[in-house]
Amino acid sequence: MVRDATTDTTPQANDVRITLRIFGNGLDPTAVSRQLGLIPSKAAKSGDVIARSRRSSRVRRASTGTWIYAACRVHADSVSLAIDNLLRMLEPAGEAFLRLSEMYKVDLSLGVFPSSTGTILELPVPLLAALSAKGIAVRLDVYDPRDEIDDEDAM
Repeated sequence: MVRDATTDTTPQANDVRITLRIFGNGLDPTAVSRQLGLIPSKAAKSGDVIARSRRSSRVRRASTGTWIYAACRVHADSVSLAIDNLLRMLEPAGEAFLRLSEMYKVDLSLGVFPSSTGTILELPVPLLAALSAKGIAVRLDVYDPRDEIDDEDAM
């Protein structure tokens, strides 16, 4: 099951939050959005003042340019399909995306919220090859199921 990652903020057991992230000096979030045809969930230029979280009034300065797209949150057994759908969304950007991945750090963050008995997450070799061909690294962030965590912490 796919849930909206931007409005459904309570992680469930065996959820995986899928987030495409692009970071780098000189990154212009507006240009990235234009090239990809996607609106980010979060974005900042280097030096922008940004809130630490929705729960805090504390702020910080962005140390580098950031473009973050919270694609979706799915059950662990639907991760491959959701990533494949995200890759299809990036297809129209073609060469522009490859240039971005050469200029900046690009990763696909998988925020894993396991059940207390564990979660199995498997990414098939062809999917990993497709991510690699686009210059996308995979980052796994596994959260302790006993901890209360806000989805914002998982981006």
